[in-house]
Amino acid sequence: MFYIGLLALVLCSCSKEEVDTTPKEVEVKLDYTFTESGSMTRSGESIYSAFHDKYIESRTLTPKIYSLVFENIETGATSHQYGQWGKPDGIRLHTGKYKVTGESKPYMENNEVCIDSLTLRFEENITITPDMTNLVLQAKHDSYMMFFDKANKNHIEYKYNNDGWDGAQLTLKSLDNIYYCFIANTSKYKQHIIYVYDTNNNLKVSFNFQSMPFENGKYYYFNDLTNSFDIPPMESGN
Repeated sequence: MFYIGLLALVLCSCSKEEVDTTPKEVEVKLDYTFTESGSMTRSGESIYSAFHDKYIESRTLTPKIYSLVFENIETGATSHQYGQWGKPDGIRLHTGKYKVTGESKPYMENNEVCIDSLTLRFEENITITPDMTNLVLQAKHDSYMMFFDKANKNHIEYKYNNDGWDGAQLTLKSLDNIYYCFIANTSKYKQHIIYVYDTNNNLKVSFNFQSMPFENGKYYYFNDLTNSFDIPPMESGN
């Protein structure tokens, strides 16, 4: 009887130590941070650094809404989440491992290429734990930035189109001492042309940049546009 009682005590003790693995629903507040790659997430020239700190780091020129898909890696179940960054209400997910994909873009009316805000995308694996209250995702740039010195210029226009279609022509916005825009989805159109007008509102220069190797997540600064070119030094012959 003694051994039977001892065995019952051990079994009872083991049952109390079992871990409850049932998924629990957790509410987390959503936020994002920029990845540490690409020129648009690090300090560059002094003009861009000041622009970044004032308008991007403060999230003045970042998208306000998101569209995300959370796919449970173990079960394959998906949850679509739509909302606004910085809202006090969070999202509800069961504990577990998820693959997160999605995007965050500004509202664009008849304009899906040249915009005045960053566009972001998301793709990463995360783990939701019972004690989690905040979820910070890693945002990746889905656009690149072009900006121009404002001196001696009246305005700058950007035009994109396809063959047989006039497309759209937009005027770049200005902040402080620069004209700027964020460019996305350039592959949808064949021609991308910048028009620069001088202080007398005369066309100063134009250039087509659809074949230029611009990359998302980087900025391109045009200090001034001139009708000149650089001549590389010659190399000695054999």
